[in-house]
Amino acid sequence: MREIPTIVHEALKRLREQSSESLEIRVIKGGFYVYKVKNIWNRARKKQVKKGEYFGKIESDGTFKPVQKRKPRMRIHSQESKGSAEAIEAYAPRMHASSEKYEIPILRALSMNARISMRALGELVGLSETAVKHQVANLERKYRIRYIPEIDVRKLGYLQFFVTVKFLENVPDIDKIKRELENMPHVQLAFFTKGDFDLIIYLLAKDNEEADKVTIMMRVALPYKSEWNVIALLYEDYGFIPIRDKFFEALEDKTWRRTKENPKMLYGQIAHRTFLILRELNKNIAEDFSKIANKFNLTEQDVRYEYLKLKDTGIIRRATISIDKLPIRYIGMILSNFIDYKQFRANRPLLLSDIIEDTAKPTNKYSAVYDIANPYGMIFLIPVIESEEFQKIIEKQNKLNLGERLKTLIVTDILVGNFCFRKFDNAYSVQQKILEEEYGYKKVERINYEPKEKQRVNYKLDIRGLPMEKVE
Repeated sequence: MREIPTIVHEALKRLREQSSESLEIRVIKGGFYVYKVKNIWNRARKKQVKKGEYFGKIESDGTFKPVQKRKPRMRIHSQESKGSAEAIEAYAPRMHASSEKYEIPILRALSMNARISMRALGELVGLSETAVKHQVANLERKYRIRYIPEIDVRKLGYLQFFVTVKFLENVPDIDKIKRELENMPHVQLAFFTKGDFDLIIYLLAKDNEEADKVTIMMRVALPYKSEWNVIALLYEDYGFIPIRDKFFEALEDKTWRRTKENPKMLYGQIAHRTFLILRELNKNIAEDFSKIANKFNLTEQDVRYEYLKLKDTGIIRRATISIDKLPIRYIGMILSNFIDYKQFRANRPLLLSDIIEDTAKPTNKYSAVYDIANPYGMIFLIPVIESEEFQKIIEKQNKLNLGERLKTLIVTDILVGNFCFRKFDNAYSVQQKILEEEYGYKKVERINYEPKEKQRVNYKLDIRGLPMEKVE
């Protein structure tokens, strides 16, 4: 590799002083090329990757030649087509602005009800059914949207735990850890971090005893010198972590099928048909009921009945989305330990307001927030999009005077599972409810994301999907 002359280094230094961007120099075929670089989160690879954009070239004499951006050209074949081209060029910026105008309202509506019809969604955001279909298709491509259920695992008889791991020697083989944890149905999320801990594991267990057994299994599978700590989660305050399909291997042990020996379903069990449909909905909550029915030799009404029952019992809180292609730099994590509970209670409304602070971004400020039992405190998961954003959130939380001690981590690699990024309507959050009911905050207006749609058939359907009474 050609050695970089001092005069080129000095030219690069001057550029860095003049630019707010991070710049680096690359030697390519003897030339000195400057690139703007930034670390972005690669969702597919589940890690931070460096992305470079060509900025210009530094000559051997220290002269900098910035990149010449090409102007887009449009072919004009005739005077008539020239007018059309000019009209397109004039319309394009307005069309882009119009798309951005509807982006947040549509993402918010889909986050609240991913099974909403296009007609109802169009009425909600002020677009025709055709136009809103086009907008949704664009957003699905842009953000790689997945349609998933928000499942209350407590209603399935499971508790939530975080396990923290600190390796005392060199960090072991990542691929081995990934293989071992992927095969464990109780593990829903596992990621490497930079900070006080090396590995964080989110798991589900029926009780503390099962959580201990699963932790021992993990330690046996990963026999490295390390410190392990199990944190029991008291409550899912905000957001959630999606469950993996692998989890249903553990849940299947709790399913019930009617037999002579087992004529009635016991407490804590789930009917086998309900189990099958929940598993399919976990893959795609927006799936057509008829496709699920065909797979299990059921009727569409059977599937609709099971879906409504899952919602009515609270197992499925809502049909929602996860944005898998979010332009984030990394995921931040804050572990809060309350050491002055009186001070925390006094300033609690400030924290509640901070959690539901709205942003102009395609996702909420926090991905998930949990109450924890040992140590008593909270866990915050944060998608960091802008530079210095994580540090600003930490500084703001310190200024809230919550009587807490903070530990901060940065996610470097996701080994198992995924986070959920969405645009939840905070008017429906637990935090907003507490602010209104306990602290007397003004009630906010709430949008109805599950409107009653006009009947297209002549009969109403009961919960089983069977004709009930004629619609006037």
